[in-house]
Amino acid sequence: MKEQQAAVTSSIVQAMRSAAGTPIPSAHLDFQSQQTHILQLLQQGHLNQAFQQALTAADLNLVLYVCETVDTQQVFGQHPCPLSQPVLLSLIQQLSSDLGTRTELKLK
Repeated sequence: MKEQQAAVTSSIVQAMRSAAGTPIPSAHLDFQSQQTHILQLLQQGHLNQAFQQALTAADLNLVLYVCETVDTQQVFGQHPCPLSQPVLLSLIQQLSSDLGTRTELKLK
């Protein structure tokens, strides 16, 4: 079990460090620019990269923006899910950090 946990943790760290699909470093973008870039990724069907961009920005409001914008059927209505395991785990972690606010959106 500890080996599996270490492997998952390593995958998350690797995914968060990876700039694949993120040609512009998010640290240099303001919120509006990040929203625009994420919207472009979503419109192109790059769901995993869009969520990864929001998650690596370390801004819960940006993550919530993606959750509001994306059609849940695009994400969870497909098999297999288009989100990678590290992105899913990070998304769950960030959304569950404060379930007292915007609870319905987070549960959706």
